[in-house]
Amino acid sequence: QVFAEMTHETGKQFLYGAFSGILGLAFSSIAGHKVVPVLDNIIGQHLLSRNQFSVHLSRHAGEDGALIFGGTEDRFHKGPFTYHPVVRTIYWTLRLTDVKVNGRSQGFCPNGGCFVAVDTGTSIIAGPSQDVRQLLFMMHISATCDGLDELPDICLTIDTTD
Repeated sequence: QVFAEMTHETGKQFLYGAFSGILGLAFSSIAGHKVVPVLDNIIGQHLLSRNQFSVHLSRHAGEDGALIFGGTEDRFHKGPFTYHPVVRTIYWTLRLTDVKVNGRSQGFCPNGGCFVAVDTGTSIIAGPSQDVRQLLFMMHISATCDGLDELPDICLTIDTTD
């Protein structure tokens, strides 16, 4: 497996974040320098009991997250999983059919939905400027992030699943 070592990175995400490393899990169609992605190599060598991976993102500072190849770990979830097809094999792209704020549809994805990329390498939610502005306005977030405990419920509907 080809790996690269970076000894210097620019950008605010690297300045303010605590990283012990970056592992790209994107598709080969966007791999740099035509390097075969690590997940493709793992699957190609039949190393997994199931060709799946799961990610646990911690909710609290100081709590570790986890990347699990070959399935999931029960300690990180409750209830069953819902699986969705990847609709574009560039990023892990799914079909978003609705965005609801406190149960009310915002009409962001009319006419069969829009595409969303699931990316553990970013902490941003991006979209069309007018939709993002509307969403931020409804959240009433101050510049100092006061009132985070009072944010509205935001529900993303993937295919037909809230």
